[in-house]
Amino acid sequence: MNDAVETFDGWKRLRALTDVVQEQQKEAEHLDRKVRFALIVMGLLNGAVVFLLRGGWPAGAEGALLVALALVDGFFFVHVVKALTPGGPPAVDPPGLRSSADIARSDRQAYSRAWQSVDVDALLAELAAQAHGLGTANTRKVMLVRRLLFSLHTMIALAAACIGGAALR
Repeated sequence: MNDAVETFDGWKRLRALTDVVQEQQKEAEHLDRKVRFALIVMGLLNGAVVFLLRGGWPAGAEGALLVALALVDGFFFVHVVKALTPGGPPAVDPPGLRSSADIARSDRQAYSRAWQSVDVDALLAELAAQAHGLGTANTRKVMLVRRLLFSLHTMIALAAACIGGAALR
């Protein structure tokens, strides 16, 4: 049994870390799609509830339902905004070659010179910071998506109450 552990050279580590960053970016895009889908479903549910309320409700029931809807919608939309707010990777020390903000701060010649003199370890440090930032942002988004799903479940229950109330009219 060979207990030796193979270590990656700088370029293999760079490739592996680039893969990690790409996977984190894919996960962020997937979570954003889930948030947008939840937003569409919430809009449809709100539309259905408003449609059902147009016929009128017994005194007091409509007001209570509207307050409940407003609270659920408020909770939902606050979390949608939080989930879709960019939470980019933290600022890192030079070389600053990968982020849009770092690229925009340099003129074309300075940016080209920076790439000509970069060493693999500095680039690895920047990639690691980017991967960590994306992972942290994705963890936050997963928590927010769970809250959005809770809001949708609550909204479905309220819509069911509306349907039941409409059936009793």
